[in-house]
Amino acid sequence: MKINIVKTFQPVLSGANLTRRLDWLILMRWIAGTSVLISVLAGKAFFHIEKVNIPLLLGIWILLYNAIFLVINRSINHVDSIPEENKPHHVLFINVQIFFDLFTLAFLIYYTGGILNPFLFFFVFHMVIGSILLSRANAYTLALLTILLESLFFVLEHYKWIKTIDFFGFYPENFPTAGPHALLLLAAFSATMIITVYFTTSIVASIRRKHLELTELQKDLQEQKNQLELKNLELEELDHSKTEFLHRVEHELKAPIEAVNSLLSIVSRGYTSVSEEKKADFVKRAVNRVLSMKDLVSDLLSLSQIKERSFKLDRTEVNGHQVVSDIVMELNNLAVKKGIAIQVEIEAGLPDVTVDEDAFRDIVKNLIHNAVKYSFEGTVNVSMFVRNESIVLQVKDRGIGIDAGDLEKIGNEFFRAGNAKAFEEGTGLGLSLVKRLVEKHGGKLEIQSRLNQGSTFTVSLPRVSNYFSAL
Repeated sequence: MKINIVKTFQPVLSGANLTRRLDWLILMRWIAGTSVLISVLAGKAFFHIEKVNIPLLLGIWILLYNAIFLVINRSINHVDSIPEENKPHHVLFINVQIFFDLFTLAFLIYYTGGILNPFLFFFVFHMVIGSILLSRANAYTLALLTILLESLFFVLEHYKWIKTIDFFGFYPENFPTAGPHALLLLAAFSATMIITVYFTTSIVASIRRKHLELTELQKDLQEQKNQLELKNLELEELDHSKTEFLHRVEHELKAPIEAVNSLLSIVSRGYTSVSEEKKADFVKRAVNRVLSMKDLVSDLLSLSQIKERSFKLDRTEVNGHQVVSDIVMELNNLAVKKGIAIQVEIEAGLPDVTVDEDAFRDIVKNLIHNAVKYSFEGTVNVSMFVRNESIVLQVKDRGIGIDAGDLEKIGNEFFRAGNAKAFEEGTGLGLSLVKRLVEKHGGKLEIQSRLNQGSTFTVSLPRVSNYFSAL
């Protein structure tokens, strides 16, 4: 099993927290170094301690290497947060600082009394700092290093390989015979280091878990807030669309209703100046207006049904050839009046298509009707064929065409190109129905057109039923 050393010793603090902790560590060292100098000088002045030269030098040494660490820290922490990829470098930097502190403190303890120094337990502070800043494995490593350092000094003192320094003047007489006492003190010190790291890392780990849970909860709440805001925007947009839709419906119905009212008012009042022939024309025009309103209402009802979540397609196997033939026959009179021929070309052996038959008839009728409606004299070509896994319906005319700037808007509810408005009356809902019904079938509507040269509408429907597209 391969062990990732970098990951094992990587601090679990976030980048921003790690930056602040590095600043805090350097600040604490300023305080520690200054305290050593003040304590040693106060001991010399008030307690007549003589052996203060090396402790003074060690206090100055702490301040000097801390100044170097300060410069390094400012150079590597020039941003507010440490990126994840830079954390290993900061792990090394933290360890170097703490190792310097441990070795310096070990020498300071030795030169101010050795193993019997009452300030020996100042190492506890570094165990706490290491447990907060670093991983659990790293903190235990520091504890073991500290124990090894003090054990080394104990052995060297005990066997008189180094001189015992009676800094405070209260060492017991015949120090070598005090070995068991010193050994017991070393054992207590070692246990204290390990226990300190254990409890500190456990508490810190618990706090970090809670912090992570709170952070995750905060993220979830923020995500829910964002979703609610998004839903609110969607609702506002839907409300706006609904209001705009109603205004458009009102506008589309108001004009023909007023026209019908005006025409029938003239007829009903029996003006003698209006001939019977003119009255008949008024009635005919009123009937045409009513029929256009009927088509509009029918299209509106169809659109509203398609938009409902509960809308489902009733798919069956439909003979496309037969449907096209029926629609062409239905629209033939309109085409003849306009001098337009509808030519149908169906691929031999065309298979049935799995569609909702009523919806498919609406698609075919709208496309052919539009082609006839917006064409000059000439031909409308209707073809059906198989392409890849789709059955394709293509309606091509040589009519007024669509401006390139309007192509992307075709299919929007109530949208009608400027040249279409001038050419024929309409509601702008036919192609909206076609587009939505094709998409519900899992198909695709493509439009190619050039102004005053004609348009080609291509509907591709999957040969195999795709029920998911209707959801």
